[in-house]
Amino acid sequence: MRCLLILSATLCVAQPWWTNPFIRYPSFLRQASFEARAAFADICKNGTLTRAQREDALDKWAAQYNLMDAYNSYKNTTERARANRQLAVMRGLDELQKFFTELGKIRVDPNITADQESEAIRKLCESLDRPTRMAVYYLQGYSVLHYSHWLQMELHDRFSGNKPPCRNYNELRRCSVGVEGPLLSHPEQVAQLL
Repeated sequence: MRCLLILSATLCVAQPWWTNPFIRYPSFLRQASFEARAAFADICKNGTLTRAQREDALDKWAAQYNLMDAYNSYKNTTERARANRQLAVMRGLDELQKFFTELGKIRVDPNITADQESEAIRKLCESLDRPTRMAVYYLQGYSVLHYSHWLQMELHDRFSGNKPPCRNYNELRRCSVGVEGPLLSHPEQVAQLL
């Protein structure tokens, strides 16, 4: 019983310094007082403020708690990160457009063999950076892993009944690499694996 009383008294005394571990405060607030963090959270959670009103309230808040330099540094870093992210998205969209234009040219070229087409597509995929390559994979289903005509033929043979179907989902993914688009034309084989 004494332990419970001591524990409850300790919690009551420590309550003003208690912070919610699930709230992720910006790094400049980690050393701020409890009142400063609570006021910051109240301003940020207020959904009735316009962006301009919120910026004014945060500027006044930073001046009140002597955090103006740290807040301005945080605000500038956030704006730079947002601009860099926007630039990266626009650059990625440009790369995707170029990729699909080149892919279309490769796919309709009547003067190349299937192996040359596969090699050209593999090189085109490898020329992309990782985020753009992942976007291409999700949009089109192309991957740079084992992109070959032989694999396409093996997959066709498996689904046409010449060979047993893939045994599990990972094998299906391995043998489907290089096939155009997702394997939606064979739902019965996919359903068997799941």
